[in-house]
Amino acid sequence: MLSLKNITKKFDGRLAVDGISFEVETGETLVLLGTSGCGKTTTLRMINRLEEPDSGDILLDGKSVKDFDVQELRRGMGYVLQNHGLFPHYTVAENIATVPNLMNWDKKKILNEMESLFEKLNLDPTIRDKFPEQLSGGQKQRVGLARALITQPAVLLMDEPFGALDSITRISIRKELKGLADFQEKTIVMVTHDVQEAFDMADRICVMDQGRIMQLGTPESLLFDSSNAFVKQFLKDQRLQLELKTVKIDELKSVLPVEWYMNSGFKSGQSVWEVLEDSLASGDATIPDPGMLMKGFFSFKK
Repeated sequence: MLSLKNITKKFDGRLAVDGISFEVETGETLVLLGTSGCGKTTTLRMINRLEEPDSGDILLDGKSVKDFDVQELRRGMGYVLQNHGLFPHYTVAENIATVPNLMNWDKKKILNEMESLFEKLNLDPTIRDKFPEQLSGGQKQRVGLARALITQPAVLLMDEPFGALDSITRISIRKELKGLADFQEKTIVMVTHDVQEAFDMADRICVMDQGRIMQLGTPESLLFDSSNAFVKQFLKDQRLQLELKTVKIDELKSVLPVEWYMNSGFKSGQSVWEVLEDSLASGDATIPDPGMLMKGFFSFKK
């Protein structure tokens, strides 16, 4: 478990992070969401001591991060950057092996872990000896993820990890990561300004503004149980799509005809958005009447 307790940070006398506290459970993904300058990246950087808080404490499994050797702490945490952070004069294989080499892993172990990650992250093995400048944006980001994951860290920190990618590649990588067991088992703190990305990736979302937490909760609670005016306004422009992604098809049984369910080919647990998306993408009659589904959705919202 990761715990932040009343963390404060100033730069040139200005509060960047103002007394925030939260916990992240093992296996949970917490997304820090907010506009530029809200304090989310500073918060992330204090977890692995790239920045030091002015007050408060950060605990990893009950032990203050200040009591860890800083290099040991960072080697135990995967760190993924927006611009991938690859060393330009290292090959792909050398980049991925950076931390294992510092930890004196033997070459066979490094190779085995690398091969496993190439398969999991859909990386072509033929790029192993290429340099970053020879890779596409999506390949660079996948290599950055492989480098962060190879030592199997319990904690993964992600700072706008998909921000430099085109929208199609960004959505594709998000879906791949969500399906990885390696990803699901980690304690993850992720930073983004992208509302859709936060709702796609998070178990819980921490909305920040001016260094403070405006609301912390599940995507559902932010949409349907928010009393915070800032949060409501922040989500306003994308609210309909977020609701479609959040409401599960199983929740509409009370407002849709039984016959509609019997004649539909959706999977239990899918969101309304996923059912519509799958039906349109495949061209198949996954659902017999999309209009009826939307009517049921709006009835459910009432």
